[in-house]
Amino acid sequence: MDLSKFRINRDPKAALSILLQLSLLIVSLSYALLYPPKANAAITNLFVVLDRQSASATLSGYVCLKTGTTSTTVNKVIVNFPSTFTLGSLGGWAVDTTTGINGSTAWPAIVGPTVVDDVASKAAIFSMTTPGITAGATLYCFHFTSGGNVGVTGSNELGQVTTVAANTANGVIDNGSYATSIVAGTNSDQFSVTASVSGTFTFSLSPTVAGYGQTLPLGVLTSSANGTTAPNQIQATVSTNAHNGYFAWIKSANAKLHSNQVGSGSDLNSATGDLASTTGYGAFACSTTATIASPYNAAPVNCNGTSVGLLHSTQFDQIAAETAAPIVSHTFNVGVRARLTGSELPANDYSDTLTVVASGSF
Repeated sequence: MDLSKFRINRDPKAALSILLQLSLLIVSLSYALLYPPKANAAITNLFVVLDRQSASATLSGYVCLKTGTTSTTVNKVIVNFPSTFTLGSLGGWAVDTTTGINGSTAWPAIVGPTVVDDVASKAAIFSMTTPGITAGATLYCFHFTSGGNVGVTGSNELGQVTTVAANTANGVIDNGSYATSIVAGTNSDQFSVTASVSGTFTFSLSPTVAGYGQTLPLGVLTSSANGTTAPNQIQATVSTNAHNGYFAWIKSANAKLHSNQVGSGSDLNSATGDLASTTGYGAFACSTTATIASPYNAAPVNCNGTSVGLLHSTQFDQIAAETAAPIVSHTFNVGVRARLTGSELPANDYSDTLTVVASGSF
């Protein structure tokens, strides 16, 4: 073969770029093979934090450095990985400056990698678009992802991190080693956390006027329009973490005001209506948070008015509800009114007993 006739097209810029990348690869290989695993004295902190350390997990993580060396010319970061790691192809790599390490600062102007060697040096070479790194108390970190994996189970897996000023005579600015461990089994670097939350529900009744206790005194009843409203109300307080809030119900012992002195023929029966125009006895309720159920909701916010709702002795009727969750110390008030028909006999023991209960809707 006549080699004098064999020609190669030369591109000076391309040749220079190839030469530069090859020289950096040689630096990464030489430091991985020739230097003992100890940190440069100028390095305060150096570590590579893997996102996952279980066997064959995807290779990704953080490279972090705090150095005593200030250099305005650092423009390459070479990371040599343990020999058991698989780096994959260059196209599977990316870098970002997510500051996922507490107390760290994003490594300035880091991009790449521009070279990934998965054979000899097990190295990835990252670039800095603006050269320079400052000594001091700052811990610089960057995050990388790849299409490789962390290899098989093993301890004392060694690697190195080198910062390089490619356009200076000395080249290497900082160099230090790190060690890691790959644990056996899929997801063996993770553990689960389990917990439960118990249902809670508290409920209490108290007077709005302390001196009356849990009594609603109607006093001397009248047949006049609007009837008589007890000056005291009973306030129910509810707290719960139930998913769907709570419901409250009311039930009467008699469904009427009854006197033992004069007997059942003189009862004032419970009814639904407006005592401005009708007679009877019943309950009402109000709340700034709860929904008051009909027929107790004629004045659902302030309990004003003259209307009442029918009370049953044979069933609980819903009086209030809330659907929000959680509920903390929400309240609703219950009161009573009565207006005589005019046929009731005189006695001082007309009475009824009301029961108000509530339950969380889990």
